[in-house]
Amino acid sequence: MSDAFVRAITRRFAELEAEVEDLRRRIGNMVREARVTGVDYDRAVATVDMDGLPSKAIPWVQRAGDIRDWDPPTPGERVLVVSPTGDPGLGLILPGGWSTAFPQPHNRGGDRYIVAAGTITLISGDTSLCVGPSGVRIDGRLHTTRGIHDNGGVYSTEAVWPPIPTFTPPVR
Repeated sequence: MSDAFVRAITRRFAELEAEVEDLRRRIGNMVREARVTGVDYDRAVATVDMDGLPSKAIPWVQRAGDIRDWDPPTPGERVLVVSPTGDPGLGLILPGGWSTAFPQPHNRGGDRYIVAAGTITLISGDTSLCVGPSGVRIDGRLHTTRGIHDNGGVYSTEAVWPPIPTFTPPVR
């Protein structure tokens, strides 16, 4: 064998070893557990720490079609970074599950239970339902099939129901 052939084979082995190492790195980065370190609400991106490897700002997964969700991650929250190319800088942040800092809010199947520190708003057409720390607000028509019960009465700008009793002096 000539020296040129041995050098060519040696160079090719080195190239293949580098490719294998790059593939190992990319496969290892396809799914990484992480903690949120910062959130940019205006750009809808967050930064995470993946076991000592900080990320650049990457988006979190949300519905973004006719139905859109706004459910940003919280700093300190456990998440997964999914990177189909193996480059975490091109990845997406997915919710990662419960932790000591953020335990599960409920323990029964068949229920949907949402805990929010701020406000939850549902919008459909020109009707909205807003649930927040100060109460519930409905902008739109309210239709009930079983009535409304409230121990303090139902109030409006027009009247109070049930009517507040007025004092009638006894007849003598």
